[in-house]
Amino acid sequence: MAGVSVPPLVPARLLYPVPEAAVLLGVSRSKAWSLVYDGRLATKRIDGRRLVPREVLEAYVEDLPEDEDAADAA
Repeated sequence: MAGVSVPPLVPARLLYPVPEAAVLLGVSRSKAWSLVYDGRLATKRIDGRRLVPREVLEAYVEDLPEDEDAADAA
C-alpha cells in the first residue's frame, strides 16, 4: 500500500470500515464520520456498510495542506 503505513491491528485491504479508516488517518471515529458526511471521504456501500476505499484514504492524505508552522521553522 503506497504511502500509507498500516498499524498492525488494521490489516491491509482494499476497503476499510469508517472506524478503521479513522485509525489509519489518526483521527477520531466521529471526525472520520464527519469527513464522510461532508463528502471529503468518499465511500462505497456493501450490504448497507459504508466502506472507504484505500485509494480514497491515500488521496485525502495527499490533498492535505502542508503544515505551515513546520515550513516556517525550516
